[in-house]
Amino acid sequence: MNPILDAPIAPGQILAPPLHSAGRRARMTVAAGDVVRAGQTLAVSESGDGADVCAPAGGKILGVETRRLAAPVKTESECVILQVGEDAGADAAPPLRISEPRRLLKAAGILGLGGAAFPAWRKWRDGARFLIVNAAESDSAVSCDAALRSAMGRDFAKAAARVGKILGAQNIVIAVSDSGLDADCFTRPAADCAEVIFFHVGAGDLAAGSERLLVRAIAGADIAPPQIPADLGIVCFNAATVAAMDEAFCGGVPMTRRIVTARENGATLNIRAPFGMEIADLAALAGMSPGFAKIGGRRARDACPADAVVCPATNAVDFAPSGAGKESAAAFPCVRCGACVPACPVGLDPMRLHFLNLDSRREELRAEKIVHCLECGRCDDACPSGIPLAREFGAARDFALAEERAMIRAGELRARHGRHLRTLRRKTAPRPASESAKSAALAAALSRAAGENS
Repeated sequence: MNPILDAPIAPGQILAPPLHSAGRRARMTVAAGDVVRAGQTLAVSESGDGADVCAPAGGKILGVETRRLAAPVKTESECVILQVGEDAGADAAPPLRISEPRRLLKAAGILGLGGAAFPAWRKWRDGARFLIVNAAESDSAVSCDAALRSAMGRDFAKAAARVGKILGAQNIVIAVSDSGLDADCFTRPAADCAEVIFFHVGAGDLAAGSERLLVRAIAGADIAPPQIPADLGIVCFNAATVAAMDEAFCGGVPMTRRIVTARENGATLNIRAPFGMEIADLAALAGMSPGFAKIGGRRARDACPADAVVCPATNAVDFAPSGAGKESAAAFPCVRCGACVPACPVGLDPMRLHFLNLDSRREELRAEKIVHCLECGRCDDACPSGIPLAREFGAARDFALAEERAMIRAGELRARHGRHLRTLRRKTAPRPASESAKSAALAAALSRAAGENS
């Protein structure tokens, strides 16, 4: 495994770390013209599914702009425009000193680094039955986690053990791939993390490394989206996320960088890049062409512009010269052969889902459990017509999940409004006659007593 290249941050360089995405709200703690230190809090999350944002370097705040994020799905976010100062690394902010784990993870800005960028504090459950560390990197186009584990060696298992102890987990399981990349790290656990269990999954299979199938195989539990494993007392984190959590717990270090796999024409380089770095700068550092870029390895969907910025969801970037990465000729129509049906690892019917999606029959797609799709690509491999089914189902799944979350949110708002109306009715309702008579009798008694005393 090639060593990880640390992206240099030059004085005067512009970084644009994102404030939020997918509707997450954040309140700025700095203003244009302020000078900040590396690691200083830039914004505090005011959303139930976000985390705070910390500066990846010291410098001057120029303002806030909306920028495209380098994520598998087209996403925009307000970003803090930071001009790096001459003494960017000379005077860092003091480490975070927060004893409560969930509050520390939120303040350290730790989001999932597996591609979904789900807040780590939302998954945290004290005394969980299982802590599952997903180190089974099963996408051949993504090697950022493998590079991290190779660099850490046995220290990775120790970090997972420390996080598991803070969590109070009953079982600590590291899921590893049979690819051989982890042979030196995990063949024999270190003496001080003997409680860690290693679970091996097949190499090169996107489904094998999925969170839901790992939870089913290890803990024997089925997760039905939008439910998450934490709802069943199971905490599952990506390998890089666990390493970032360990740094926050041990040293109070916020998460301001991530490792990104850059690829072009078979050449691969893993770069530790600051959040807010443009894809064009990443390509220049790697000696690759920024003309065309796709984010997310085999799960990539949309082309990404060169001015998109690195965010927690940027796990891999495939570069190609301008025009070279455009989609090939359109796929052939479905011939209803059914080859995709037995290929689905979660028992969906891809052929039926395909036709329902073509007709935009959203209710029936939800009834057919489109939200269970892993976007693993097994149906793509089985389809003789070359239809990009996984990409199609991934977009439909995201739409269905967004609708479900909106309905849940609407239900919560209706319940809150109902409680408010009931409170108002109690406060404004006239007193019953019996209560009014008691009040009048009490007032009269008090008046007589006052007269006698005088």
